Amino acid sequence: MTTERKANVYCGVAFEFGGKEVALNPATAITEVKTKGLDCSLPGRVELGAVKDIFDDVTHALKADYTYAELKEAVGDIPILSGGLTLLGDGVLAVERFHLFIPPTEEYVITNGVKSETATPIAEPRTPDYDVGVSMTWGEGTGDLFGNIKLKGLFLRVSNMPA
Repeated sequence: MTTERKANVYCGVAFEFGGKEVALNPATAITEVKTKGLDCSLPGRVELGAVKDIFDDVTHALKADYTYAELKEAVGDIPILSGGLTLLGDGVLAVERFHLFIPPTEEYVITNGVKSETATPIAEPRTPDYDVGVSMTWGEGTGDLFGNIKLKGLFLRVSNMPA
């Protein structure tokens, strides 16, 4: 005797940022989101491009009317500022990790080991959990720190997920 398994439907979302497609893979079936929460993540690293190439789009989206060219002009010929801005502009941004968990809004009640037939609303739902990591790396335009050690990039991670 074979038993039929029920098919689950998963729905993800894709964004476009600076011409790059960023897709989030879902880990929770649509029919289970209310009781298990919504869990999605980036399947791998997504390179967004050089800072100087996406700077104008980002500042425009943030309602800051300042372009990369205007910033370069404002810095002028001050060597340390000009060099730093050039190094920053040549940096390639990438999303290294992205994980989002939106907690469930309903739960099944278990009484004497028996699960209720229907889910009930959770009185005080948790806040969403997130884990985001971004990097900025440089090719050959890196700075010598000391000896044969060079700065190749930076990594920033922000997370409120339990350890």
